[in-house]
Amino acid sequence: MHFDVGKLNKRISFLTYGERVNEIGQTVKGELVHRTVWASVRKLRGYELSVAERLNPESVYHITTRYFNDIFEDMKIVYNNKKLHITNIVDVDEGHFALEITATDKGE
Repeated sequence: MHFDVGKLNKRISFLTYGERVNEIGQTVKGELVHRTVWASVRKLRGYELSVAERLNPESVYHITTRYFNDIFEDMKIVYNNKKLHITNIVDVDEGHFALEITATDKGE
């Protein structure tokens, strides 16, 4: 399959939950930036959404990025100061060259 990397024109960050040491040496738990990458991001609308999804106030996004083997559905994505919840990840054609991610904005 052809993959146009020129369309990866948005910056997104994947968040994971973990521990870090803060400025005063304490270990704190919280969301950490796992990886920041270039991606193609588009908001689904109109006929792309089913009737049930149109009645739901959540916004649904379709995100395409290069393949990474350390991206999982329990992570979140930050895009334009919005926190998106990953609902589905597909390895395009199982070729390990691109990921297609479906994510929702729950209005956090």
